[in-house]
Amino acid sequence: MKTLRRILIFLTVLIFLLGGAGFFIAQKFLHYKNPETVQVYLQKGTSIRLISQKLAEAGVVSDARFFEAYVRLFKPAGALKSGEYEFSQDMDLSAVIEKLVSGDVLRRQFTIPEGYDLRKTGKLLADKGILNLTDFERFKHRIDWLVGIKGATTLEGFLFPDTYSYDSQTSPEMTVKNLVDNFMMRVGIERLAKGTAKGLSPLDVVTLASVIEKETGQANERPLIAGVFFNRLKLGMPLQSDPTVIYGITNFNGNLTRADLKRDHPYNTYTRGGLPIGPICSPGLEAIEAVLTPAVTDALYFVGKGDGSHYFSSTLDQHNQAVRYYQLHQGSEPQ
Repeated sequence: MKTLRRILIFLTVLIFLLGGAGFFIAQKFLHYKNPETVQVYLQKGTSIRLISQKLAEAGVVSDARFFEAYVRLFKPAGALKSGEYEFSQDMDLSAVIEKLVSGDVLRRQFTIPEGYDLRKTGKLLADKGILNLTDFERFKHRIDWLVGIKGATTLEGFLFPDTYSYDSQTSPEMTVKNLVDNFMMRVGIERLAKGTAKGLSPLDVVTLASVIEKETGQANERPLIAGVFFNRLKLGMPLQSDPTVIYGITNFNGNLTRADLKRDHPYNTYTRGGLPIGPICSPGLEAIEAVLTPAVTDALYFVGKGDGSHYFSSTLDQHNQAVRYYQLHQGSEPQ
């Protein structure tokens, strides 16, 4: 009888101790906060058990078994979404679960600057680990994405310069398509169609805008340069734009020579009249607007002044004087 009583007392104490320990552990688990900001990638199809283990290993939750049991008890199957997550410091259990259930995945950003061509854009995306250059070479020929743009042979000029966000679930193809979609939304075929009043197709508008984009970084000069190019086109003069020549040179070394200017190719606007056969970079909205609303000017020439701006001339003599002064540092300043 005494033995039975001792056993009962022992079991009662043991249950109390275990219950107290369990309560203590549960409280610790429920009130635990992530000690530091960490990133965790949960692949699609990952089980709750493996998710729990990954979160515990990263320090996001204090106990994998408690987390698994908690999710299974309080959340429906499949409630936790896959993807790459960033758990900030001091996030508690409810915040962690809310992030996983809502699919609030980590979004990264990249920026395509105005004036980037396909080669630079592809390298930027590859350097970010978004895609590889082999895939990009394939995607850049998806001209079926260019609704209403006739004559384009690649996506050159149509990857809109902007800041973009993406996550681990965004496919490389979708990333590139997002750039094209942004162009079609921000620029639009209706805006480009305004070029018909000047005898330009939508492709021509983007092509000329891309040349203007490469010629100057000064916003106030873009309409002026557009006016110069329109004047030259009207008179049948070649555009003689150095950036178009450079675009057509494979592995350009940074030194544009007289021989380069004389070497004919479809983008050489010294040896060929009219516009190059297509865009040479991604122009921004300001360059496109400059084509649609060029400045009224009698200038036919412009030359860099060495500070990022240009000097505009209406006669060849004045232009040659400006070249001597600003480029060769000879003679007097043109008036």
